[in-house]
Formats: sequence, C-alpha cells, structure tokens
Amino acid sequence: MPCLNHMASQPARRRAPATTPQRISAAVVLLALASLHGIASAAPEITTDMVALGATGHYTSNPTISGDGRYIAYQDVQQSVRVDVHVYDRLTGDKQLANLTPTGSPSKYGTNSWGPLISNNGHSILFMSSSVDMGAPSGGNGMFVYDRVNKSTETIITDGGAHRFDRWRPAISSDGRFVAYRSTVSYGSADSTIYVRDMLNKTTQATRAVAPFPGLLDSKLLISDDGRYVAYTSKATQNGPKDLMVHDRLNSTTEQVNINNSGEREAMPEGTLNFSMNADASVFAFASRSSNLAPNDKGVNADVFIRDRKAGTTERISYGSSNGSGIANDSGVTGASISADGRFVAFFGYGTPGGALGLYRYDRATKSAQRAPMKNLAMGFIRNPLISANGRYVVFDYSNPDTASVTYLATTDFGAVSGLTLSSKKLALTEGGAAATYTAVLDQEPSADVQVSIAPDSQLSVARPQLTFSPANWATPQIVSVQAVADGIVEGQHSGSVLHTVTSADPAYTVVPAAYVAVTITDTRVPTIDAPATWGQPALPVHGTAAPGATVLLSAVNLAGGGVTAVSVVADARGAWSWTLPGLAEGKYELQAEADGVKSQVRPVELVFAKPALDITASVTTYSSGLSFNRATQQFSGTFTVTNATGAALKGPFQVQFDALPAGITLLNASGSHDGSPYVSVNDAGLAPGASFSFPVLYLNPAKLGLPYTNKIYSGKF
Repeated sequence: MPCLNHMASQPARRRAPATTPQRISAAVVLLALASLHGIASAAPEITTDMVALGATGHYTSNPTISGDGRYIAYQDVQQSVRVDVHVYDRLTGDKQLANLTPTGSPSKYGTNSWGPLISNNGHSILFMSSSVDMGAPSGGNGMFVYDRVNKSTETIITDGGAHRFDRWRPAISSDGRFVAYRSTVSYGSADSTIYVRDMLNKTTQATRAVAPFPGLLDSKLLISDDGRYVAYTSKATQNGPKDLMVHDRLNSTTEQVNINNSGEREAMPEGTLNFSMNADASVFAFASRSSNLAPNDKGVNADVFIRDRKAGTTERISYGSSNGSGIANDSGVTGASISADGRFVAFFGYGTPGGALGLYRYDRATKSAQRAPMKNLAMGFIRNPLISANGRYVVFDYSNPDTASVTYLATTDFGAVSGLTLSSKKLALTEGGAAATYTAVLDQEPSADVQVSIAPDSQLSVARPQLTFSPANWATPQIVSVQAVADGIVEGQHSGSVLHTVTSADPAYTVVPAAYVAVTITDTRVPTIDAPATWGQPALPVHGTAAPGATVLLSAVNLAGGGVTAVSVVADARGAWSWTLPGLAEGKYELQAEADGVKSQVRPVELVFAKPALDITASVTTYSSGLSFNRATQQFSGTFTVTNATGAALKGPFQVQFDALPAGITLLNASGSHDGSPYVSVNDAGLAPGASFSFPVLYLNPAKLGLPYTNKIYSGKF
C-alpha cells in the first residue's frame, strides 16, 4: 500500500453538521492517451461520495484510507475545544472512536491537531496525543496505536528523557507492524534521530539516517511495507535547503530523492513541498516549484514529479506552470499520493496541458490522467488527497462554497483498474516433491480475450503455460500448478520464479505490468522407512528419516483386505522420525513414507500373530514305554505316546508338558519351558479321532531317582 502519512496541513476551519452522503458522478474521459494501439478503451464511471460526519460546531480533516477503500480514519475537530480520532466504515456507515486510553476509556482531552494514520487492513490507527489520561507527560506528547480488532491501545513512546517530538509526524507500515518516528533531545534542537518500532517483536531501533534535521515542525516520515526503508525530509544544516531522502535500514545507506535524471538536486531552496512513497520505496511522488527537475518546466508554479529509483528517472506529470503564474495554478501542493505498486498518483491541480483544475489520478502505465467531476473547485476546497493501496480510491477534505458552513469527507472511486491478481506471490517447494498451487484472476472486465503467459525459470515447471480469460470468465480464478525440478544437483536452499505476462487486444490490458511468484526451493531428500520384516503383534513400530522438520505421511496398505492406515509425523531436528501403527490385523502390508511430495521405497511387512495354546489333556490318553539307560552317555531314554480319545480331529502342533519332575532330573530334548515346566513340541500335522503319535524322551537322572511326573497336553503354540 502507499505509505500512510499526513499529506497536507490543516484545512480551513468550518462547521460540519451531520448530513446524508452526496454523490457526484460522470463518465471518465481519458485526458491523455498512450495506448500501444492508439485506441481508448471504455473506462469505468468515476463517482465521488461526500459525507459530513461532524456534529454542529465540529469539522472533519486529515483523512487516511485503508487499502481496500472501506475504512477512513479522520479527525473530528471541535474548534478551540478538542480533537478526536474516528474511523468511518464506508460500507456500513458506522463511526468508531479510536483515541481510547490504554484502559479502554475515551480520552477526556482528545488528541493533537495533526491527523491519524490507518493501516492497510484497517486494523491499526496511529495517532499522537498530549492528553495526560493517554499517558503523555504534562506539556508533552505521546504516540499511540489503537487496535480496532482487539480494541486495545498501545503506547509507542512519550516525551521525556532523550525524546522530544515537536510536531514531527510518524508513519505506520501497511500491516501495522512497523512505526517510524523522529525525536530530538530537546525542542528546537538542530538534529534529530529517526527510530523504528517493531510492534510484533516489541523492539525499537535507532536508524543511521543522515542529515535528519527536519526543518519544519510538521515534517513527516514514510516507511515501506517491510520496514526496511524510511523516507523523510531533512536539511544538512538548520538554514540549508530541504531535501527528500530515503534511508535503507538494511544496508545503512541514505539516498537523495528530489533530483533530476542527471542526479542534480532540485533548484528551489524550499525543496520538496509534499511527497509520497510506494510500498517498496522504489517510486516517489512529490511536489516542487523547481524548474530543473524535468525538461520544459518553467518552474513558475508547483508541479508533481515522479522519481523512479530503480530506473533512475524523474518525470513531471502535472502542468500548472504552463497555465500561468500564481497559487491558483499550483499542482500537488495539498498532496501528491502514490499507490502501493507505484502505478497511480493522485493530486489536486492540473493534469493536462491547458486543462482544468481538478482532482486527478495519473496512470504511469498508460501515461494518461483522469479528472474527477466536481463543481466549485479551488485550491482551498480540496485538501489532503490520499490514494488507497490498490489505486482505486482517493479520499480528501472538501469544502463546498455553496454551503460554506459544511466540511465533507470525500471519497472518489475511479473504478476498477485493469490488472492481474495472484492469490500468492511466495511459495515453498521441494525438488521432485508435491506441486503448489495459486490462482490468477483479472481485476476488470476486458473488451477482448486476455492471455496470461506463465514462464517458469529452469528450476521450476508448470502444468499450464498459458491462461485465457474472456469477457465471460474474467472474474473466475484459474489455477496455476508449479513444481520444483529434481535436477540431482546439491544446491542447498535456493530460489526460482514464475513470470506472468499479459497480452490482449484490449488496450487497457496491454499496460498491465509483469507479475512474479517467488519460490523458495529445498533440495530433494528422499525419506526412508524401516520396520521388522515380520511382526507378531497388532502394534507395529516404524521409523525412518526425512528432511529435518518435514511432515512425514506414513501409510500401511493391507494387501489382503485393501485397507489403508495413514498417519502424519514430524521429523526432528536431525531428520529422524518414528511411530507405532496400532490396531493392525494379521496379514501382509506395504509401508511407505512421503515427505514434501517425495516418496520412500516400499517396505513389505508381514504380521503373524501366535495362536494361544489350548489345553486338551482331557481329550487324549498318554503312556510311556521302553525305558532304557545308556551307560556311555549316562542318559535315560523312552517313548511317549499320545492318543486322541475323542471323536473329533485335534489340530497340531502339540505341546507335551512334563510337570512335577523331581529335582535333579533334566529333560534333554525339551523345546522350552512353560509355567516352570519343560515341554516338547511335536506333531504339527494334528490327530484324527483314535489316532496316536509317539516321540522319544531323553533325560538325565544322575541319582537314578524314581520318575514320578504328571503331564499336560496343549494344542497350539505357547
């Protein structure tokens, strides 16, 4: 969005009773055509809504507007009594008091006379106040941010110690995260320091901006969306010329803005009269009376200039000087405001050579200006124009000479702008992994088909290289799918981009700038998975590796039943992960891990559960025979016979357990121990009714004791 800052001084004091909103509208006339085809396309109607919000004895001033044009923060001034900050909802017509104390109560003493600032989303309101109940010291000032969502007020800084603010105006970033302000150690000091407050991290840093002597009591600041750049006016010496500067907090460098194409400073000692900055601080709009900033400028009156820092160019976009001398021919003195993308500039003055005075919106893409229809125009009637982030709306103070006792908050809607909107401009992908998607949609109905070419760089691939929008489907978002190419090269974290270019027979869409989606790419790391080849319980432990912090999707497919068990787990800082899959049935499974769209090899696992052994002692008869002693081995041997005494078949294998063996006797061919007694596992085939099986028994009996014992017979395995 455009940086949210005060664009002019106070309007004339007028009384504003509450009235019904008024609207002025007319078809737009493109005042300067620069279409590539030399054809003017139909433009939307321009409308201006004017509403008088002040009570009897009050007037409104210094409006600022949210990025979508819905909310307006403004001052409600009761002359010689108090100033309050309100937020007006243009959709519902509701008003909300914003200068609440940190305890949530309305301030008894109001705010200071300079206006509020509203964040792009309309959530945060920045204002200054000298009211003691706000927390300002007696005779001093304070800066505050009111959060409309949480209904809370936070103190940024107050006068005292090393901080004095005078009337130097602060700035707030588009999302309300950063607040910039300047202060001196004492009023009237010849130098100042610019600070940036991070509202999220609750930290404040002093910048290294050079020559920050503001010169004027109402000198303002601007701050970029990301908080990196701060713009301000300054003088190298207290009596020196005033300059427009932008400071890069990342690189600790400061650059002059009010210069011409040759890098020469503007010739007027008074310097920049008013200025605005786009979202990334690459483009500035400012007013100046200088004659050396652009060719063919007489320098008699103030004009509006655009400085493109990346291109290194300065151009004049107003024509007040060509109409003659005098204040009535000035342009931009009451404000020159630029949109977030740097395409549109709004100002009050003269937008065409020899043209009429009015509120203009200049389009840098088409090199054309649009004038809002309005009657009884004069320099004193329209003040503080401020354009919304999307470049569609301009809010300003308006006083109608026909009703001299009324001041209005006016909002001009210049209509939807031809453009391409991408739902996301930043993506994160893994090489060879899953695709990411975003949507593209047009901002305004075209008069002919519009083609959007999608060109990924060598790091990426897209499913569709072109989208086509028609007058019938222009408002329907279309999906773009993009993947990172698995190139097998170890690059670490790297980047890619997708370029979107627009072409059409509709002249309005021939000037739409290219749009990029930036992609952060991570090298492929194929996840691994490991588990026992066979497992005898329903809960199966599984582990493996993936990229650190990756979300791993673990799946187990039952090959017999076709069911799938799936769960997600996050790899730790070393890339290790583990999980236990519960409740699995017997059978064969295929396990696989997937992270960032990359799949591991398949791991086969078979689950075989042991059957519980069944006591069938009562169903069989047993006897032993052929006991003998081998003197060489000192072993006794014999034969043990089991007979099925039932009329039903018995399933094997069988476990013959020998209980109550005397101490010192050892069963040598035991298969194991169960309940403290040895057993022999035999005859997997089972027994038919009346059938028998025999097996040898071997044991040691050094003391040649008697062999009393009992036995139990089990079907199945222990």
